Amino acid sequence: MRTKRNNASMLSSESAVSELVGELLILLITVAIFTILIAATYSFFSRPQSHIVSTSVEINDTSVIVMHSGGDSVPLGDIDVMINGAAYNLSRPGSFVSHNDGNVLWDIGEAMVFPFDTGQNLSVFVYDRASRSSLGHFMINNAGV
Repeated sequence: MRTKRNNASMLSSESAVSELVGELLILLITVAIFTILIAATYSFFSRPQSHIVSTSVEINDTSVIVMHSGGDSVPLGDIDVMINGAAYNLSRPGSFVSHNDGNVLWDIGEAMVFPFDTGQNLSVFVYDRASRSSLGHFMINNAGV
């Protein structure tokens, strides 16, 4: 016995279409979730941009002067200065900065003045904590001064 198939009934069946749409939606949701997770992971572990700064150091009888000679402005709270192992944090804007224009950035032409015995050899290291990069390292030999 042979049964006849009705092609019209096969075309009107939408069960296969709904399964396909369901699978595509699940695939789309999965891809969207993984895309969001990857974007969040990369933004979480991204490193802040390094500042490009030209610095110079001058000394006088009682202090060490670190000058911003050019380049990017750096937030004062991110700067650490070490002079012969003594650490100075610039989280308070008026603490060591002279020629300050009132903002919380170390800009071109501004100087940081640190009282220090300059009659000895000096090692001055300027560090940007936010980008974990050195802004300058200076060795000053004061023999005979």
